[in-house]
Amino acid sequence: MPTGFEHVLKSWLSNNVFNSKNLHKNDHEVYQGSIISPLIANFTLDGLETTAFKSVIKSVTINDSDKNKKILDLHFSLIRYADNFVIILNHPRNLKLVKENVKDFLKIRGLHINIKKSKDIFFSSKKLEKNDSSSKFDFMGFTFMYQPTTRISRIVSRHDMTGSKKVIIHPSKKNVISFKRKLNIIIRKNTNISSIQLLQKLNPVLKDWSIYFAISVCLKILNEIDNYIYQRL
Repeated sequence: MPTGFEHVLKSWLSNNVFNSKNLHKNDHEVYQGSIISPLIANFTLDGLETTAFKSVIKSVTINDSDKNKKILDLHFSLIRYADNFVIILNHPRNLKLVKENVKDFLKIRGLHINIKKSKDIFFSSKKLEKNDSSSKFDFMGFTFMYQPTTRISRIVSRHDMTGSKKVIIHPSKKNVISFKRKLNIIIRKNTNISSIQLLQKLNPVLKDWSIYFAISVCLKILNEIDNYIYQRL
């Protein structure tokens, strides 16, 4: 936690809480989704990026044959948003050590990894068979999926995609379903207003969502959303 913020956090947590228009004392928890939750997560997990890779091996020797030895540089990175994070390794050599480092880091703070929401994903460099399922995971509303470019015809690819293998990023199925439900609620709750007023409510929501996912492969999904709105209207 940054120096000097201890009293700010303590004061915030010790204050009363409004719940259903009633003020009451709450000394045991912070409500999920409250504006202070990401702040507490950032304070609590500050330093995880450094601790996770403590004592990791940075290179390994691969023996292809007796006369041919290859030195593989081991790269690693951690991406975190509040209490959600992804650890990326280019080789499983350090995987067990990194997981132990993270486990110890969280244990000191009275936390633990959510087993149901966490998993190990291996993006294999081997050619996928026709019936093999793609390695993928969801993070912050996006799905990260590894596939050869020959198998992504169902997703409109970006123009800069070259080579035989790619990590494809697109809006997750769960996020798309949730967004459709949100649009449907807006339309159903505003049947008594003019079309101009309804568009004024829909446009900011559509714009924010499309800007957020614009960095991904999303043209086909945007067309799907467009058709969905047309049908609802």
